[in-house]
Amino acid sequence: MRITAAQKTAARERILRVAHRLFAKRGFAAVTTRDVARAADIATGTLFNYFRTKEAVAVALAAVSLADARAAWDARAARTATLDEQLFTLIVDELRALEPHRDYFIPVLEAVLKPPSGAADDPETAAVRAGHLDRVRGLLATHRPAVPTGPVTEHLYWSLYAGVLTFWAAAPPPDRDETLAVLDHSVRAFVGWLDAAGPTAAGATRPRK
Repeated sequence: MRITAAQKTAARERILRVAHRLFAKRGFAAVTTRDVARAADIATGTLFNYFRTKEAVAVALAAVSLADARAAWDARAARTATLDEQLFTLIVDELRALEPHRDYFIPVLEAVLKPPSGAADDPETAAVRAGHLDRVRGLLATHRPAVPTGPVTEHLYWSLYAGVLTFWAAAPPPDRDETLAVLDHSVRAFVGWLDAAGPTAAGATRPRK
């Protein structure tokens, strides 16, 4: 029997819903793909039609929350704010959206934060990365139009962003406010580097003498 697009969407949402409940209750490491499939009332093989791995399920859960946070940020972003202010608020909004996933998201941070590897990237991971970087590119085009976005700029930015998320994920509750200080420092360091490097920041070729 042919499955409709609506049925596929409903099955995917059911998988994510039960996976979130299981990860939160039992811990990411203790839950298997078989557990998720059983709770979602589907065959384990069917689960793999939607997600390649258990990690991809966890990333997809975070991706839904991040997409909602970014949409809200898009709607209310203060266009008169400075580049560092807008980067700061974008990442703060993302961290708030990730809070419900903190307990089980640490094991998949490496997958989400690693540099892009092309076709080998899991689609869920690639979507999380692209959603964030698209907005960063837009901010750079608005605030630093003379600085072309390139691999050097994006690599530096992604390294700082990864550091902030890793610090946030590992920080115990009493120290979570420290994440904002780390974020502020990282954003200012990135913007300062952009201003100091100018057009060569993105890896542009220096003119020959």
